[in-house]
Order: sequence, then structure tokens, then C-alpha cells
Amino acid sequence: MNKTYVQTIIRMPKDLLSGLKKRAFLEDKSLAQFMRELSEFYLLEKAKKDEFNPKDAIWQLPKRAVKTGKINLANRIDEIVYGK
Repeated sequence: MNKTYVQTIIRMPKDLLSGLKKRAFLEDKSLAQFMRELSEFYLLEKAKKDEFNPKDAIWQLPKRAVKTGKINLANRIDEIVYGK
């Protein structure tokens, strides 16, 4: 599969860039290859954590809470969620 690459500029602290360069060198990779692999790994790990798991859904609610400005939502939860 032939990938199309684009060039980008990323600003980061010097010490962070230095650490990334050292790590890439230790793994015998170019900095670009190392950054691509690191980015792909991050996205895959985030996708795993973001997958919907019905057993854990209730524990995810606080993360997804949004301030609506409506103060009576908790009193009307059955009506809102179940239409009752």
C-alpha cells in the first residue's frame, strides 16, 4: 500500500525533541519514522480506551457531562432518558 505523506511543522520544547531524537537513535529509526510509529501507537491505544463497553458506560457519564444550564434535569431523568 502506497501512502501519501505530507510535511508539517510541530513546535515542542527542546528537551522533548532531544529525548525523541535519542529514543529514535536507540531504536535505529529516523526521527520521522519514530514519530509516525509513536503517533499510530497513541491513536490505537486511545481507540481501545474509547471503545464503547456497555458494562462500563455508567462510569463514563461524568466524563461526558455537559453543563446545560437546566437545573431540573436530574428530577426529570426518567422522562428524558426513557420518555416516561
